[in-house]
Amino acid sequence: MRVLLTSTAGLGHLLPLIPFARALLAAGHNVEVACPAERAEHVAQAGLRHVVVDSPTEADRAAVRRHLPNADPAAMAAETFARLNPQAAIPKIDARVAEWRPDVIVSEAAEFAGGIVAERCNIPLVRVHPGAVHGWHWERLSSSILDGVRAQVGLPADKEARWLTTARQLCTFPAEFEAFKTSTPPVHRVRTRIWPEVSGANERGDTVYITFGTEISGMPIFPELARSAVHAVQRAGLHPLISVHNADLAQLSGLGDATVASWMDQYEVLPQVRAAICHGGSGTLLGALATGTPTVVIPFFADQPFNAERVVATKVGLSVAPGPGLDARLSHTLEQLLNEPRPGSSSMAAAIRNLPGIEAAVAVINSLAGK
Repeated sequence: MRVLLTSTAGLGHLLPLIPFARALLAAGHNVEVACPAERAEHVAQAGLRHVVVDSPTEADRAAVRRHLPNADPAAMAAETFARLNPQAAIPKIDARVAEWRPDVIVSEAAEFAGGIVAERCNIPLVRVHPGAVHGWHWERLSSSILDGVRAQVGLPADKEARWLTTARQLCTFPAEFEAFKTSTPPVHRVRTRIWPEVSGANERGDTVYITFGTEISGMPIFPELARSAVHAVQRAGLHPLISVHNADLAQLSGLGDATVASWMDQYEVLPQVRAAICHGGSGTLLGALATGTPTVVIPFFADQPFNAERVVATKVGLSVAPGPGLDARLSHTLEQLLNEPRPGSSSMAAAIRNLPGIEAAVAVINSLAGK
């Protein structure tokens, strides 16, 4: 079976797709990953073949900013992911599909070009959600913009985004984390790794893990954000362990005795730390949930506000808004997190550990190709 996986350039979008690609490869299938050129190294490191697709130009992005000068982040994201990205990527995905003739296309859920090409070429589509499904909010937010792209390639409008919501769906978050229950079609929930048993607080030492992901770490807000998080941990009498990704280390003064690294294997770190402070990105959050690690979420954009709401609602952590006075507010919230039980942590971790393994996802993909 030939399987073409498609992703946008964002690491938070590509990396959750990689375990599915490797599982398909291990099962003996012919696998390629289509994504922009800047992710070639990540694809190669995973032992996968890379198909290069185009990204929007800076001129394209600037035109969106001029068109929506006062738009909220959700509107800007919808324009980028639902219009600019697919318009750029469709030609090369189209060409590769015509040449290679994949049996199934597996798209990261915010990558829409693969699904458009799949529909036009009558190829089964599977969508991999890097985070929670959140009641199809992202699909419905994007549908009107996507209709314009669909029209450009000769597909009819679909205001309800049924071409997305009726495809087979794979997700690594348990249903217990979701506020909205999506039953038609069923979302196949799987785990991509074996998670350890949850350790008690007295087995976790005196360290708090801090990360704000790959995108925020490159933004001007990051140095002050990092200092606020580090100072909150230090005020609590604990040791900060902060991953700064691609941030300029010269701008990160005032972190005291914090352990600072560009990258950490959070799946090794999270089971050992007392708590985590993060932006609510899906990768970090899934690790915290699976290891029963109490978490403070400071949400900024994309699915982060939704994730923060669910962290509070499921009683696995707390949330604090970014903005003025974050230092004091975060210190108070962290103290509260450390001193009050999080009754949802153990049950959420158990729900993730009890999900079927990734071989169940391979079976779903096999079934669509009749293999």
